[in-house]
Amino acid sequence: MKKLSFFSICVLFSLLTLNAEEPTPFTRAKDKLETIISVNNEFVGARELKDFEAYLEKQTPSATIVMCSDSRVQPTSLHDNPKGNLFTIRNIGNQIDSNPGSVDYGVLILKTPLLFILGHTGCGAVEAAIKGYKGLPNTIKKELDTIDVGGATDEKEGIINNVNNQIETALAKYKDSIKKKELFVVGAIYDIHNTFGYGYGALIFVNVNGEVSDAEIRNNELFKGVKDLKVVSPKSNKKE
Repeated sequence: MKKLSFFSICVLFSLLTLNAEEPTPFTRAKDKLETIISVNNEFVGARELKDFEAYLEKQTPSATIVMCSDSRVQPTSLHDNPKGNLFTIRNIGNQIDSNPGSVDYGVLILKTPLLFILGHTGCGAVEAAIKGYKGLPNTIKKELDTIDVGGATDEKEGIINNVNNQIETALAKYKDSIKKKELFVVGAIYDIHNTFGYGYGALIFVNVNGEVSDAEIRNNELFKGVKDLKVVSPKSNKKE
């Protein structure tokens, strides 16, 4: 039997090590599924009926949130207990037109007084809307076609313009509720990358009921008494 050279052994070891370090789609899926099951089992074991009673028979959320599907953006960054409190709609680019029925359900059926549009830094949908999305599946293109970045050429401007244009859609759809002060529409950016300089993961407000200036947002009755309010001017794209 021919002996393997030292070089061959090293190559074989490297290949085996490389293969071990790069999990396959199957192993990644299996590992994640096992984690999901384990976490849920732990969750169930630590709770009783009383933990669900507040929202067991019906839901009465105070906010409808339209946010991006990006895995780095989660409701727990906005509320310490989203269950029963946040009616959340998620899609690429945090768009109303992608899920109009779901948004209507939150606003018109559940009658949440707050409609919150949340964009975020590093948004692939906004980047595609700016740079183009040739080669993507038609289903994705169709959804990206409804993003309006207002001619933006950079990320900051693009994510702000997208949020503002989503709010313009909401103002037209729900103008009667807004006029009666039964609904308030607010837009913000979740800054994953500290792009705006307020800190990693900061929530930065850019629009309230169509008002986008720093002064108008800060003086809005919704923010009366709020401390450390973070606002970005759409013209300067800088914190104020």
